[in-house]
Amino acid sequence: HSLKTWKPARYCPRRFSWRTFPVQRPHRNEIHALDRSRTIASIAGPTLIALGITEAINMHIFEAQTAPVVYLNGLVLFIAGLSLVRFHNVWVWGWPVLLTLMGWILLAAGMFRMSMPDAQQAEASLTTYVLLGIITVVGVILSFAGYGPRRDKRG
Repeated sequence: HSLKTWKPARYCPRRFSWRTFPVQRPHRNEIHALDRSRTIASIAGPTLIALGITEAINMHIFEAQTAPVVYLNGLVLFIAGLSLVRFHNVWVWGWPVLLTLMGWILLAAGMFRMSMPDAQQAEASLTTYVLLGIITVVGVILSFAGYGPRRDKRG
């Protein structure tokens, strides 16, 4: 019930009724958005952890990539980013914005890799390992948000 249609309960002096006060409940779309964020985080979190660790271990295989493989990788990144942006374009202050930012970054990275498949690939440098570490940390945060205890308005 919204506050506009709320009517007070009948007065009953012997019994206190919670129905005499309007209860602010989250709108059902807010609940579904948080559930969607948790579901996507439970998939994206472990994926980012695996990606960050395995790319750091296998950095040497990326030095000799061919342009068609880079283009195909860009296409996969573009589709993943577009899917996230389309179904989770949520700009709120909290962990769900990490999913939205990840979607936009994947979209841009995919477009770059499709546009320039002959460009120089990442080298095994300190910067690359720091970026892979950041990807892994974001994966841990999203995994905790997806699989951790609920802290939403439903309790």
